[in-house]
Amino acid sequence: MSNETFQKVVNNYLLSRGYESIPQNFTSYNLEEYLTLLRIDQETTTVESPFSYNFAEISPASYTESYQSTKEWVLTAKKRFRKEMILFLYPLWVHCYLELIHRGYIKEAKKIFDMEKDYYMDTYKEDLQQLEKINSLEDIQKTELAQNFVNGKYQVRVSNLSFQIFNNFLLESDYMFLTNFLNQFIDVRHTDINNDELELFDSKKKSNSNKKLLNQKSETNTLDDVDDVDDENSFFLTSQEETDIFTEEKIPEKILEPIDSSIENTSLPSISFYTFFQHQSEINTFNITSDSKYILSGFGDSSVRLWDLFGELENQSQSKGGEKEIIKTKKKNDIKNKNDKEFQIHNKVKIENKHPYKCFYGHRGPVYSCCFSQDNKYFLTSSIDSTVRLWNSNKKECEMVFVGHNYPVWDVKFSRVGYYFVSGSFDHTARLWSTFRNYPLRVFVGHFSDVDCVDFHPNCNYVATGSSDKTARIFDIQTSRSVRIFFHEEFKKHGTISAINFSPNGKLLATGTQTGWLSVWDIGQGKAITQTQAHTKSITSLEFDKTSSMIASGSLESKIKIWNPNNTENLCLGEFQTNGIPTYKVKWNNKGILCGIGAV
Repeated sequence: MSNETFQKVVNNYLLSRGYESIPQNFTSYNLEEYLTLLRIDQETTTVESPFSYNFAEISPASYTESYQSTKEWVLTAKKRFRKEMILFLYPLWVHCYLELIHRGYIKEAKKIFDMEKDYYMDTYKEDLQQLEKINSLEDIQKTELAQNFVNGKYQVRVSNLSFQIFNNFLLESDYMFLTNFLNQFIDVRHTDINNDELELFDSKKKSNSNKKLLNQKSETNTLDDVDDVDDENSFFLTSQEETDIFTEEKIPEKILEPIDSSIENTSLPSISFYTFFQHQSEINTFNITSDSKYILSGFGDSSVRLWDLFGELENQSQSKGGEKEIIKTKKKNDIKNKNDKEFQIHNKVKIENKHPYKCFYGHRGPVYSCCFSQDNKYFLTSSIDSTVRLWNSNKKECEMVFVGHNYPVWDVKFSRVGYYFVSGSFDHTARLWSTFRNYPLRVFVGHFSDVDCVDFHPNCNYVATGSSDKTARIFDIQTSRSVRIFFHEEFKKHGTISAINFSPNGKLLATGTQTGWLSVWDIGQGKAITQTQAHTKSITSLEFDKTSSMIASGSLESKIKIWNPNNTENLCLGEFQTNGIPTYKVKWNNKGILCGIGAV
């Protein structure tokens, strides 16, 4: 391209942006000068990400000191957590060693290697023999094992609680470069199975972590199914394999048998339904804790109220506005099956002005969404004022305000890890946040209208969004790209996606619309398993049970329905009438009881 052509392109662009003439303060460059500036800008610019860290600020001695401190802490932890957290030590040690060599600190790298090689020799003898030969950046590039660590992800399977404890220690100790290694180079597979029952990998059987990768790297980021691999020989995940989140974890059959045999299509849940009277025109959103102790509600007057169902809140404030009615059902025979007559939920207990609550003020407009953290100590709220706020439920104060959206924020959801959350807004975007930063870490773009509902995948690597453009999408957190898009074939029949939820096993995605359509999608294949007119009015809430064998749906038509996502012939297992009370939230608690919340 000649300089004249380049200048013509620039002028045409300025005209397209509304400039009738070149501005006086506009500096013009010829093509060669512009490319030179561009190269300089690329060399000096770094991309901010939630997993990036400036290693140049870390002294070489800090690697050894931080690793040793972490190792000592892990070895003195309780036994049930120690045998899981110890799995993090080897990959973190290797990355400290490789990072020191990469930065040119060969002496310090050999020091940390010699200090720990005897500890790992019996288990990783073949690996250490390769690592010991590395003395320069060129050796890292030539050694296959080192490239596996640098370009892949080391697999570690631990319980969610052990991971949170270990991650909290790194954050509290300010070992940010170790936290970076943990997030960027280690693939943490969470499991809720008891440590004594789950057969964690035997490190002695897997001493050679260099045998193979799960798959070769791919330039595209897809969610295609991959072949089964031998876990005994597989330690690393490349960027391509990060997308393979839908293969079932290999849990011993002896554990699965009693669970599977106890689940039948007719095993329907008990239900507790909570009704707020004289609040329908005021309340916009509800949520309830997993132990059913607290209910959170967002109001149109910009206030947030935390209701205590057991009277344990400090600084108790008695309810003054209306009464509360708790409706509970525990009989399976009360469910309306296809051939049964309608029934009314029974056993009503009215409790007037006996439930204390706390009021939280800070938003400058109606509150549209709320969500509890995993430990129920904190909660998030989003509002028409374009902000998301983090609250401390015990201190009754706002901990942080998150600013980034340009328009009202319709929904917000915590991840299972707890530190990250996602929001959806009127500005057509969803955004990833961390509770440690008040600005977004990722912006997910692709929808053509409002993002009305969001959800995190169980492994926290993906985010699902539902939009007013009548589509649902799945975004990869690492790349911010849309890797799945779901929409009905008869596009015009479906309205806004008003509810969305991942199954706990990570294989299914359920969506509900304002026109009452329920769709269950197979994420791996990207196809709909079933689509049905579930309700006559808008679906307000969806949630899978812990076994992923049932879906509960709540709607404005005053019904809660139970669905079987795996059986299209007997899709609707039953329904509960709520006495004309619209349902705004359904959620399974820790005991397997389905909780519903409504308001009139």
